[in-house]
Amino acid sequence: MAPAGDGAIRETNSLNLADGSAPSHDQYLGLIKYMRGQYNGYDVNGCDRCKKNDSCTVSACFLRVDVVLDEEKSIQFYLTKRDLYLRGWTIDDPPLGGNGTTYVAASKDNDSKDLATVPSGLGRIVEADRIPIEHGRFTQQAKDPAEPFRSVNRWIIGSQLEEGLHRYSKELLAYRADPRKNKKPGSAKVDEACKAFDAVAYVTAEMARFEPYCMSFSLAWNAGGWDGFPRSGGSAAGASGGDVRHDLPHFCAAVNEWSKLSQLIRDGKGTVDIGGGKSLSVQNAKDMIGGGVLCRPGITTPDASSSGGKQGKRQVRR
Repeated sequence: MAPAGDGAIRETNSLNLADGSAPSHDQYLGLIKYMRGQYNGYDVNGCDRCKKNDSCTVSACFLRVDVVLDEEKSIQFYLTKRDLYLRGWTIDDPPLGGNGTTYVAASKDNDSKDLATVPSGLGRIVEADRIPIEHGRFTQQAKDPAEPFRSVNRWIIGSQLEEGLHRYSKELLAYRADPRKNKKPGSAKVDEACKAFDAVAYVTAEMARFEPYCMSFSLAWNAGGWDGFPRSGGSAAGASGGDVRHDLPHFCAAVNEWSKLSQLIRDGKGTVDIGGGKSLSVQNAKDMIGGGVLCRPGITTPDASSSGGKQGKRQVRR
């Protein structure tokens, strides 16, 4: 099995944003298909630490998503194959073998297991322990939960990843090299990095999990304007066909229920309570996940989906 950070930027696992260009619909879906394949093809029983939901440094247990910013700048995002959780990033394609020392590990409350989950051969920037895993950071400032997704594609295609993540890493590296001469990024820079990291989680890991939502979003990738809901007719309808499924939760709410929806589909009976007197049936769960991926049985997931965070209690009724 090839290591996660083998230094090769391939079409299947990359988004090229150089020169302000927008990835095509097919390129974006190709990336999502690659992620699903990596997740489905991974045997969690092959790694004792992953099987126990412990920290892991085995490169083969990670998958990598590359974002090319221009000819000189790029960002590499690393996700664990056991759960499709976004764990951290490097910049400018650092090689393995002990030379890549730009890894920023995100963590929930500076959890030691999160900080220790680093692909072998990559060195973590220890000064970056302030990047919290807080799912919803990208969306929480909007009064309308659909608003962030009306522009998230243009937001990512624009300069926000460079400003939020690449520059943050560069400033951290400069600070580490000479703390007397260079300043450590302040709280505003940390907040922007968290927001950018969370946005990437939504459009990669979360979209890989929920295919009907992904299809609806992907056809609005270049133009923007996605309302956060799937369409009737399943994944084939996409954004341009079928009626809006307002009977299903908005994407921001759907991602919090991944593990419970997966279990509901496996059980084939029962409902998932989502608060406000609303519940989701087995058919609802199938309509939401579609051809995406199910959460693995026995894998402990954070309170929300791809990047942790806090949410209200949910119950599965059988």
